Amino acid sequence: MELGNDVRWKRMYRAAAVAALLMIGLVLADMGISMALPAGDVNPADLSAADWLGRFDTAPLYALRDYGVFNICSIILGIPVLLSLYHIHRDTNQPLALLAVMVSVLGGGIYIANNTALPMLSLGHTYAAAATEIERQTIEAAGAALLARGADFTMGSLVGTLLPSLGNLLMAAAVLTGKVFKKAVGYVGMAAYLSLSVFTVMTVFWPGLFGIAMIVAMPGGLLVLVWNIILTCKFIKLSKI
Repeated sequence: MELGNDVRWKRMYRAAAVAALLMIGLVLADMGISMALPAGDVNPADLSAADWLGRFDTAPLYALRDYGVFNICSIILGIPVLLSLYHIHRDTNQPLALLAVMVSVLGGGIYIANNTALPMLSLGHTYAAAATEIERQTIEAAGAALLARGADFTMGSLVGTLLPSLGNLLMAAAVLTGKVFKKAVGYVGMAAYLSLSVFTVMTVFWPGLFGIAMIVAMPGGLLVLVWNIILTCKFIKLSKI
């Protein structure tokens, strides 16, 4: 089977290769920010509305990252990657690959729709400029409402956070059983996204175990890097066939 013969998909493979490369950059940037933070990573659920508003005013880039902007970028970049993987497996494991795309896109749409990073950024500046305590309390109440809806690793964002990881986990299973990649590639993807899924569940339901959850997530982040490097090489190869 000549996977790259369809010229209509060669551009998609090129787009997927670029997207996978950018996702690698996001993972590296996320790791770099984590190491650069003076106090290290904190569980978003441990921060009050006032804490978040202060972070958005004094350190907006850190706050946007902590509030899931990198996740939004990864979800968008993942679309051509998932579509390309579906096309690659259309003859070997189409049902599972299609399900993976649907779950990922559904979860990504929920996550992006519920994420309130930009409104929180605006509120942060308004909060800093508030002249009276009553104004600050009113803004804090608005911030608390936004947090309940869209803060990462809380019940409000659980579905949108978990479904994209589960979708990628299903796609890794399609890769494992699809006979297009080596089985080791599928195992890498499954281990990566299983780790991230466990991290999400632990952080939401057992926030006191955030430190342990971070230990679980670290190998997952490294395996996501490996996964995307492998996919980038494959997409580049297919775009030239």
